[in-house]
Amino acid sequence: MFKSAKWRSEKIKVVFKMQFQATQVPQIKAKTLTLLVVPADVGKPTVRLEKAPIFEGNCYWEHPIYETVKLVREPKVERYKEKIFHFIVSTRSSKSGVLGENSIDLADLVEATKPLTLSLPLQTSNTGAILHVTIQKMQGDLDSRCTEESEALVEDFDSYGKRNLQSPEDGSFRDTEPDNNGVYQRSYTDMSLDCASDRSIIDKTNSFDETCSRGEVEENSVDIIGKLKNQITMLERQAEVSELEVQSLRKQAIKESKKGQELLKQIDCLKEERDAIITQCEQLKSLQNGNNDDVVSSVTKKETENLRTSLEDFKQELKSEKQSNKRLKQQLQKTEDSNSELVLALRDLERMLDQKNMEISRLSSKIKVNHSGDEALAISSKIKKDWDREKKAKDDLISKQRNADEAEMLKKEIKDLYCEIEENIPPLLDSFLLLL
Repeated sequence: MFKSAKWRSEKIKVVFKMQFQATQVPQIKAKTLTLLVVPADVGKPTVRLEKAPIFEGNCYWEHPIYETVKLVREPKVERYKEKIFHFIVSTRSSKSGVLGENSIDLADLVEATKPLTLSLPLQTSNTGAILHVTIQKMQGDLDSRCTEESEALVEDFDSYGKRNLQSPEDGSFRDTEPDNNGVYQRSYTDMSLDCASDRSIIDKTNSFDETCSRGEVEENSVDIIGKLKNQITMLERQAEVSELEVQSLRKQAIKESKKGQELLKQIDCLKEERDAIITQCEQLKSLQNGNNDDVVSSVTKKETENLRTSLEDFKQELKSEKQSNKRLKQQLQKTEDSNSELVLALRDLERMLDQKNMEISRLSSKIKVNHSGDEALAISSKIKKDWDREKKAKDDLISKQRNADEAEMLKKEIKDLYCEIEENIPPLLDSFLLLL
């Protein structure tokens, strides 16, 4: 009644674990890199890895990705069709910041039993960066094989039809139909409860009892069973993948909890150190305040004593300076008086000298005209003596004038000393009064 058939297409689902690392990254403005995974048959990114920091030309993505790939085996060449994945390294999620890209065919890695590390130079750029991809095959089973299972199912339904499909004359079909339908319904209900993901199949199986004939049910049951098995295997693989992810998350949670405990211990140690430092600071402050009071009191006493002695010294110096100032003022007055007298005498002498010069010139002219040579010599010698006497008197006046200049200088020095004394005494008196 049913012909045996063979499903020649062979499909397999494989879960690949992929870990990424970039090396020889050039110096760029960006401090992080992101990675996009683009399947060739999809044409858009399906996975975007988190931003990883660049450190000394290296960039490492800590979290791996799990990629479930469905591969179809070609029966003629006995190899799987290519399944190309593109890996794009970028400074940001947009295409404008692409650093480079490369691709691999996961169909070539189906037979791998150990983790493989592929070094892929990033193309479309002359940066020289290399992307290292560590690929590990986590799971891979046949999705549907139609050579042995389909034949067994068809033979079972052939025998089932021969036993149960009889003519309506003997009434056996009518008698056995409710029981068989009940068994059929229970078996498919159990299957639907096991997969628990496709409610439409349960509705189909329930509607078949009311609307379809026995032949249609038997023909469709093969397809339904195959779909259910496929869904069961798919759910099992998804459960295994989720279990792997849960295990990795548990490991990561354990690591994070350990890190948190270590950080809590470090925080406790730092708090203890902080408290110890605070107590030490308070002790030092108290000691410093006491020492400062003692030091300030001793320093103030010494300073007051020193200021008193210095004040007495300044008083003595002031008295001596005042006395010397009085003497110098008296001397200055005397020198001023003598200076004025000398100036008057000098003026008289200059006037007399001018008169004498005029007389000498007049006499010399007369001598030349009226007298002989001897008389001229006598007169000239007399004139010379008078000249020497007048010159000596003039020199005496000049020396007296010099003495007057020296007196003027002494007067200036006295004024300077007096000003200096007046400037220094008031601040000393103020400081002494403040200390008292």
